[in-house]
Amino acid sequence: MRIAAEQPAFAVRGHKVLSSKVLEVTVGGNGYSIELTFAEAGSLSCDIASFRSSVQAPLQVSLRSETGEEIASVGSDDFGKCHFDTPSPLRPGELYVLSLNLKGAEQHIVFRFTKHPS
Repeated sequence: MRIAAEQPAFAVRGHKVLSSKVLEVTVGGNGYSIELTFAEAGSLSCDIASFRSSVQAPLQVSLRSETGEEIASVGSDDFGKCHFDTPSPLRPGELYVLSLNLKGAEQHIVFRFTKHPS
């Protein structure tokens, strides 16, 4: 995994955004760009797009809390693109696992959502 970009953001569709991170990962020979955008209210928006596709199969993506609770689950389209927004705010300080699965090949990204004082 490589952090391709990291930046504070100020507003997205009328909501204040704390930060945005872009990661590049390889799963089963395919390369994916993942943009995670964290809003002030604690919600997470995730956009995934393939930039290298040697395996033609949909990517399965899930987000789980540290207790194993599934927060979101989505499959990509034929071009490796998918998007999800968390239905409720993430809890500051808790660990989360973003799991990517491509025909049995897996990649897991562990992160913690932390609110910084304004």
